[in-house]
Amino acid sequence: MPRFDKTGPQGMGPRTGKGLGQCISSSNKKQSLADRKQELEKELNNIKKEEAELIQEK
Repeated sequence: MPRFDKTGPQGMGPRTGKGLGQCISSSNKKQSLADRKQELEKELNNIKKEEAELIQEK
């Protein structure tokens, strides 16, 4: 949260830095990591789905 105005990094909104900045407290870090893990798992599933579709097209 640059300038501590809840705008997040580059003005993109809160929690857009994925807990990597100075604003994260130790009590929130665990939840932030869990949230990030969930986002990455969703992204990986989307990649696998796209890969499967490309394989079927051959």
